[in-house]
This record gives sequence, structure tokens and C-alpha cells, in this order.
Amino acid sequence: MSFEQAYDLWCALPLKTFVFVEDGRVFASDYIKANDMGPSGHICNCSYMVSEAARGRGLARRLYEPSQRIAVQLGFDIVGTLPKAYEHGRLGYVDCHVMYKRLADY
Repeated sequence: MSFEQAYDLWCALPLKTFVFVEDGRVFASDYIKANDMGPSGHICNCSYMVSEAARGRGLARRLYEPSQRIAVQLGFDIVGTLPKAYEHGRLGYVDCHVMYKRLADY
């Protein structure tokens, strides 16, 4: 993907984007956005990224926990958990939340 496409995906489209900075360097980032436009715009999508230089330091967890609280503040509710839906590099398979936000009535 191009730089512009990556910027749009990670910075322009999300409702919120966060970064973990240490000594002036970005080591990790996450975003919260609607899963997609249109019919699935009420489903929350949180994505996390940690640089290779910072892996194994628990940064994804430090980003994950606040992002879940912020997603709830933005109106998304946890409606289910997908057991072992993501294969973490160190922890193995971990659960993923399914979050939902009700669309306004038409």
C-alpha cells in the first residue's frame, strides 16, 4: 500500500488514533473507527501496531485497555467475545471483542 493509503487508513478514517512515544520515537499506535462505511458503520474496529524495536514490552496491552474504554465512551458496546480469534506472536491465540453501536432510527 502507498504512504497515502496507509495514512488514510491509520490517520484520516479513524474516529481516534493514538501513539506511544518514547524519547521522541513512535513505538506503537492504535486506532478506533467504524468497521466500514455504510451497513457496518455501527461496528467498532480497533487496530494495534507495535514496532519491531518495541515488541515484548507490553505496549499493545497498554494501548488496548484504554482503547476499549474509549470505544465504550464513543457509544460502542461489547456484545460478544470471539475466543482465540487472533494469533498473538508471544501469547498465542487471544480473544477478540465484538463491539456494536446502535444506528440512529431513521
